Amino acid sequence: MALSLEIRSGFVYMVESKSKSKSGPISISKTLFFEFPESWIDNQGVREVDEFGEMLAQHLTKNNIREKDCIFCINNSSIIYRELMIPKIDDKKTPFIVRSEMMNALNLTPDYIMDFIVLEEIQKEEEAIAVEVPEKAVENESKEN
Repeated sequence: MALSLEIRSGFVYMVESKSKSKSGPISISKTLFFEFPESWIDNQGVREVDEFGEMLAQHLTKNNIREKDCIFCINNSSIIYRELMIPKIDDKKTPFIVRSEMMNALNLTPDYIMDFIVLEEIQKEEEAIAVEVPEKAVENESKEN
């Protein structure tokens, strides 16, 4: 089984799914959501960590969800998405190029956490989607886990 959580302003959405094999079809076993006070979360992350963690634990228990691992998505206005075309280079250098492009294009400071995936290779270039989020927001979100 797998669990996905998405935190939006005022809501947490949960989807529990299962698959008989890694490459087999996925079936959804549970979907649910719950509301929480919007003041608990802002662009810097979870402000009321204990209350939010307790509410999340209550909903997981109430709905008999026992997964230890989950896919966690923060849907927050401070998260920046950007499609980039970058030169095809050594895989070890790609994160540096993507981070530099994002920092230059968006005038970001080094206190952003960055990740990316290559969407497709086009001749000697790669199309990637990059995501940046303030490090403080990620630190606050991960305190509940």
